[in-house]
Amino acid sequence: GSCVFLWSPRYSHLLWTQTKVAYVLRELETLRDKQATRVAVTRLSLLDDSIQCLESVQGSVAVTFEGEEGTGEGVTKHWFAAVTRALCNPHNALWEMGERGLVPRAGSAVNQKHLKYFRFAGRLLALSMIHNIRIPFPLAPHVLKHLLDIKVTPDDLWDHDSELAKNLRKLIHSENVEDLGLVFEASVERIGDSNYRVFPLVPKGSETKVTNDNVLEYIKSYAKFKLTKQVQPQLNQIREGFHEILPQRVLSGLDPTTLDAMILSSEKLDIKQWEESTTYSGYTEQSCQVVWFWDYIRSISEHKQKAMLEFATSLTKPPYGGFKALTPRFKIVRGGDKTHLPTSQTCFCMLRLPRYELRTELFEKMDILLREAPQEFNLE
Repeated sequence: GSCVFLWSPRYSHLLWTQTKVAYVLRELETLRDKQATRVAVTRLSLLDDSIQCLESVQGSVAVTFEGEEGTGEGVTKHWFAAVTRALCNPHNALWEMGERGLVPRAGSAVNQKHLKYFRFAGRLLALSMIHNIRIPFPLAPHVLKHLLDIKVTPDDLWDHDSELAKNLRKLIHSENVEDLGLVFEASVERIGDSNYRVFPLVPKGSETKVTNDNVLEYIKSYAKFKLTKQVQPQLNQIREGFHEILPQRVLSGLDPTTLDAMILSSEKLDIKQWEESTTYSGYTEQSCQVVWFWDYIRSISEHKQKAMLEFATSLTKPPYGGFKALTPRFKIVRGGDKTHLPTSQTCFCMLRLPRYELRTELFEKMDILLREAPQEFNLE
């Protein structure tokens, strides 16, 4: 019999997305293969120092910390995680968490350096994509749309604040909206002040009442204000910094979901893929110590699993494409005194695991390691 192939719009979109992603990955690899710019930063003023040192960077970077001996890719990966945490520190008053991710805070101007920080946020996102390093920086879908020059619509409010979107939709079904006493205005928080600043949504907004005739215009104006207008300078700086590193032409055609996956990757670790992608030296997959190690990994919480991954690789998540895309591959090497804890060389994504004689002994050493890991990272 004959085989009939039915072309569908869904398949067409999938094929286009895969083709575009392949193109973007090739472009990123080209940028990654160029000579890395070497920079040295201080931990004491990590965020401000990083902004200054990376001001002229256009491609990949090789970061070291002043006064510390560690060098190599492991240190750079560690820097990505550390500077991201500094950038997202609540004391900087830069971000708030919506229902689907981070958005610039409307009152961020309380921080005099806020626009400089937002521009750096864009540059950091782009650099993380070049290095294929996932950072804990989940941006809301409408912010990703802004990075991709995709129009933000009132429907995007459902992803950011579904309760507000629901209340606005109720206005459409109100018999007499004018009875609610609404006008074309929106309020914005003032950080450190119980008062709010009020902004007109249209010229003479305070004098323009919301009626059944103009309620749709009000909803569109209010949603646009909440999503973009109230934080337009912040959004523009993120976008500008992002495209200073990655030209818009490279990402043209990507959708926010795909970009989010390339920046953030999956929240949940795929332990099966991690195990299948691991290489060994001095051990085999059947070695008792290896079997016990994976038993231990499966027995602990996801938080501890990520801590173990960070100890060995300086990453809390695998790169885009999963553990099989990790370069170099995660490796377990037989070595070290069995009275000591395991050690790591993050530059090589390598865990040095002593030949413990008992399963309980390995579990005990791993427990101690994860308790002490934040102070004991060996960034060789």
